[in-house]
Amino acid sequence: RAEAMDPITERLVDDAFRESLNAWDVSNIAWGLAQLQVRDEAVLEAVAQAAARLAPGLTTQGIGNTAWAFATLGTEHLELMEALASQAMRSDVLPRFKPQELSNVAWAFATLGTQNEALMAALAEHILEANMLHRFKAQELSSTAWAFASMGISDPALMRGLSTAAIEPDTGRRFSAQSIANLAWAFAMLGIPDVTLLETLSARMMRYDTIHSAKPQEVSSLAWAFAHLGVRDAKLLNALAERMISRNVIKQATAPTMANMAWAFATLRVPHEALMRVLARRVMLPDVMADLESQHLVNIAWAYATLELRHVPLMMALADQAMERHMLPTFTPQGLSSLCWAFAKLNIHHQLLMSTLAREVMQKRVLTELTAQGVANLFWAYAKLRFRSQKLLGCLMGRIMQPGMLDTLTPQGTANVIWAFAKLEVYNAEVMATLSEHVVRTAWLFGAQGVANIAWAFASLATRDDALMSALASRSRDVDVLEAFTAQGLAVTSW
Repeated sequence: RAEAMDPITERLVDDAFRESLNAWDVSNIAWGLAQLQVRDEAVLEAVAQAAARLAPGLTTQGIGNTAWAFATLGTEHLELMEALASQAMRSDVLPRFKPQELSNVAWAFATLGTQNEALMAALAEHILEANMLHRFKAQELSSTAWAFASMGISDPALMRGLSTAAIEPDTGRRFSAQSIANLAWAFAMLGIPDVTLLETLSARMMRYDTIHSAKPQEVSSLAWAFAHLGVRDAKLLNALAERMISRNVIKQATAPTMANMAWAFATLRVPHEALMRVLARRVMLPDVMADLESQHLVNIAWAYATLELRHVPLMMALADQAMERHMLPTFTPQGLSSLCWAFAKLNIHHQLLMSTLAREVMQKRVLTELTAQGVANLFWAYAKLRFRSQKLLGCLMGRIMQPGMLDTLTPQGTANVIWAFAKLEVYNAEVMATLSEHVVRTAWLFGAQGVANIAWAFASLATRDDALMSALASRSRDVDVLEAFTAQGLAVTSW
């Protein structure tokens, strides 16, 4: 019990007592403090200093336990971590590491966000050269993969080795839901679309005992990983959705967990209505809504809009939360653009929200960081909702006309900007001329919808541009565009 440690913790801050300890003593004390969740700053500082001083005498188990302890307590002590790394990399120490000790060290440095590329490279090299992976347990494989991915370290040879070891049947039988989720998450974070591994992890997660033991975080992490890699596994996604909406699971789901789940299903275009309905109901709970960070809020709104699920009560609740004074400054430029797009996509008119977001967009910190696609989405959203603000439009026009911006805009984005001008009945000769020149140069990239929208916009604004119309006419005769025209698109273009 933690209270039983009080006499001991009192002695730990005594210099003379600490001087009597050896490396093994300090390692055991750190481990005990972590097990009992003792977070007394003075005590941890004293133990960290002692451990750093005695690090040259630590065994591999001592290194692993000490690193694990401070990571578990969320206490980063740079001097200690540097001392542990130096000891771990010694030529007479590194070969003695066991799989669990290695994974503990990697996990600890990643959990604390303590960057030490030399240490991670040494660990990876030793794991491979000593052919250790066949001895790694499931948790050790997943923890190691998670650690490297969390630190953004991509070691192709190590990741191949981890994948091969994880696919082996005798290893797979011991995989928990957490190990499966962490391993998939790691490969997704590093952008490694290992299809065989993902298929194996999918099959393991769908085992009855595994899926029914999965926690909300594990469910959403696995869904996120598959979505991030663009892998649409319908059976797995359905199993994950059913697990998430079960009563004992959804009531434990946190705001970030639900945001990731919604984002994953929307990214893969899987409209699981029961899941989205349950997620909406829980997100709208006051305590959950209050925990939403701006990116979570944006991801949820974007997900429902992408899936075209018009849940008005949810969107109104998200709007109220977005307008909280503490929330507005935390939105990224992309986040503001995506939030506006979501309300427009669902055709939900919220005058106060759009006015508030417009003011935020016009802030220098946002406007100067908006991408061309972000500007295009804002143009489209405000035009779709018929929200007219000359000041906002002026700011957006100024941004999109900056050198090089149009060259980074997608054809659809270009068409949306031009369409927005016509929809809002806004005409600026210089801007329209520049946009026209851009379209003429890139006409071969536009699809049927883009051709129709641009032609309609220039005609609606009574703007004659022979070069533009000639380029659009030529593009509309191309087989791929001609066959893609809807009846309405063809009629609009002809008009």
